[in-house]
Amino acid sequence: MNPQTIPLPNLPDFFPTLEVDGTYYFSSSFGLSVGLGFANFSDKISYNFPVSYDDGNTTATITGDVNAMRNFSYLEIPLTFHILDGYFDKVHFYIKPGLRFAFLVGVHNSEFGTISVQGYSEDINTTNNSTDNYSKFMLFGNIALGASIPLGKNVKLNIGADFRPGFLDLYTSSNQGTYQSIDGSTKSYQPYNPIAFGLEAALITKFGN
Repeated sequence: MNPQTIPLPNLPDFFPTLEVDGTYYFSSSFGLSVGLGFANFSDKISYNFPVSYDDGNTTATITGDVNAMRNFSYLEIPLTFHILDGYFDKVHFYIKPGLRFAFLVGVHNSEFGTISVQGYSEDINTTNNSTDNYSKFMLFGNIALGASIPLGKNVKLNIGADFRPGFLDLYTSSNQGTYQSIDGSTKSYQPYNPIAFGLEAALITKFGN
């Protein structure tokens, strides 16, 4: 049986973002914003066992249960277009397409579980904070759809759904090529472009008339 490496299911488990934006409304139906934010992206990889190891010289059966958690911290600059989002006096729907320029500021990797080979068991519990294998810059698309609810003359609350596709590979080019899998076989490198779905809530205040 071949192992399966599953990023569950190739989507981030958690991608909370906190940001502050400034928006200029050209009209009630169109605006442009730029901001500064901090995003924390986490995902989980599970290795399925048992597998049969065979590299041509050695054969063995490997059993166990191993999980890897990866946590990435990014400083982000979002550039967003606001369509139908300039009203403060009525409930309305909006759409916000844009781009997010993300700069890697930290990584925390951990692996934990147990592997058994031919009756010998080993517990795995390792951590690694190196950023060497990961791209220092990421580009995400961003599109949000939702409803805007006025809370006062110049204050409203936006609540909606958010979709963020990643346009660049999470890993550096030095990782590209082939590698030996846990079953002894040689596999080709596969790019990993993070994709996130989520909810957004934004409190918006208008200055001036």
